[in-house]
Formats: sequence, structure tokens, C-alpha cells
Amino acid sequence: MIEDNMKSIWKFPISFNSKSVSVPKGTKFLSVQVQTGQPVIWGLIDVESSYHVNADVLILGTGWGVEEDYLKGLSFLGTIQLHNGLVFHFFVPEEMK
Repeated sequence: MIEDNMKSIWKFPISFNSKSVSVPKGTKFLSVQVQTGQPVIWGLIDVESSYHVNADVLILGTGWGVEEDYLKGLSFLGTIQLHNGLVFHFFVPEEMK
């Protein structure tokens, strides 16, 4: 049972084509993993939050180039490895980590 002022851990599936994920305001991202072949981000949410925000998510494959300025304001969330051997690294806004 969830009471007032409680937190809960939710999962947020994200596709590789997506640049953001809709989450309750105040979400703190915890980790990213693959579940049944799809990347999923887990976050700690305030169960009373009814307002959602779009959180930017940067997904980079191993060996991909990216300018350092592009990473400003982002924090590393984690790395996933797919069954086909591809590896991807996830970055989210610093304030959401």
C-alpha cells in the first residue's frame, strides 16, 4: 500500500529512436538495463506528482563521436549491452540523477 508522501520505483521503457522520456516531475533516475530486449530506465518517483515532464536522454553507442559541450548538464546513468553485442551508454540531466 502506498501512503501520502511516499516514493515508488517505476520503470520507463525508452526506444533508441527517442530523445526523451515522460516522467513525473521530480523523478530521480536510478539505473538503465535491458528488459526483454528493450532499454528501460528505472526512477524513484513521488507518487503524489501528477505533473509529467519530458526528460532528455542521450544515448551513445561505443565508439560514436560526440563533442564535449554536448555533454554539459548531463550525467552518466549507465551502460547496456544487447544480445547482438552492441553497447550503448545513457546520459540524463544532472538534476535528475
